[in-house]
Amino acid sequence: MSTAIKRSVLLRVVILATLILLWPAVVSACTCRNSTPVEKNIGRYAQRAVFTAQVIQSIGEVYDVNGERSSDKVIAVVHHRYWGFPAYWPGLVILDGSGLCGMGLLEGEEYFVSASQTSRLGVFDVTGCSRTQPLKTAPVDLRTLDGSLCSGPGGTLIGHVYSATDEGERSPVRNVRLTFRDFYGNSYATRSDDEGIYALPHVPPGHYVLESRIAPDRYASGDGEVTSGVCKESPLELRPYSVTGRLIPGIWHEANVELLPIEGRTALKPILGALAGDGRFYFDAVPAGDYFMVARFNLVGRDSQWTQLYYPGARTREKAVRLRFPDPTRRESFDFDPDAIPLTPIPVFVESPDPAHAIDVVLVLKDSSGHVVNQYGVSTGIPVRTTAIRGETYEISVLDSETYQTRSKEIRVTAKPGMKLTRIALTHGR
Repeated sequence: MSTAIKRSVLLRVVILATLILLWPAVVSACTCRNSTPVEKNIGRYAQRAVFTAQVIQSIGEVYDVNGERSSDKVIAVVHHRYWGFPAYWPGLVILDGSGLCGMGLLEGEEYFVSASQTSRLGVFDVTGCSRTQPLKTAPVDLRTLDGSLCSGPGGTLIGHVYSATDEGERSPVRNVRLTFRDFYGNSYATRSDDEGIYALPHVPPGHYVLESRIAPDRYASGDGEVTSGVCKESPLELRPYSVTGRLIPGIWHEANVELLPIEGRTALKPILGALAGDGRFYFDAVPAGDYFMVARFNLVGRDSQWTQLYYPGARTREKAVRLRFPDPTRRESFDFDPDAIPLTPIPVFVESPDPAHAIDVVLVLKDSSGHVVNQYGVSTGIPVRTTAIRGETYEISVLDSETYQTRSKEIRVTAKPGMKLTRIALTHGR
């Protein structure tokens, strides 16, 4: 920065800093993650100011972040204006990150800014999950800005592909082939690029699950929800593994898998595996020894009651198969007997009165006694799965997402593998 620019900046700093005296003390009260990248065609972003700016001075309370100065109120120099930035205002602004879901900003850092204009000239609010972030971490938003990648038909999944370690370090994974499957099992292939970013563009709305087994020694975790006409960010992580196996798809939120050392090996502790959305599980760096493999299942609706199953499908340890690791098991898959697994997904489809416009509703699952087992938000016209106990009977209904008034008849189903799609029609308007 030249001497003349520095002098000009310092003069304006004095003027802008006087605005701070009028600010109330607001404490950040939450953390959040906004998975919708910035694009001009989305109303909430079209009304904001989107630009890049470099922080030159902290003017709020200063914190040390790994040896760097950070503050939730800073003065920054604007470098590139995308939209929403007043043409009459010079390139010096105050970024305010002190509100709800606030953020700290590092001195000297260049930021990609998505901000709300405040009633104070030159002051921009970057709180509330705004997706304001260091410019170096914003390549996804830079690709979605003009909206062409996100517009219909269908929607788009996009995100970074990382190689992750237990120490929390992450590095981009370039040129790796990825395969997603939709609700019906259709496959969609893509590949990460030279920046380690993938895009699955213009696919039908719905939930997409990644095929997790990438290589004989690496697996990927991640999935994503596609919304029509919108990009959704869904980062993927690649990790090493030495032991793998399979339960069934669709129950990963209600299950886990462990390796239990055989008695007498007191130096070894139980090892918890990672369960992916496609039903596969993975263990990394298993110490040599003999183990039992056990899968545990949350019996949904039974007050956090769990049951367990020993590999390949035994209810008791006495009938379990003993496993010895490591080689030659590295490339072997230890698949549990699917008929012994006590949980199964129920596929549900809430029909939309207008297929062109999805409606947000609440899906409710009740057991035979009328107790609510599960309820969560879904959209009409998009098939979903709800986890249930195999062989038990349930009542499924739909409520209005705002008023919680009933919007469908109750449909009775019995949970079993290979169920056909349960269709629910909306019978009551808002």
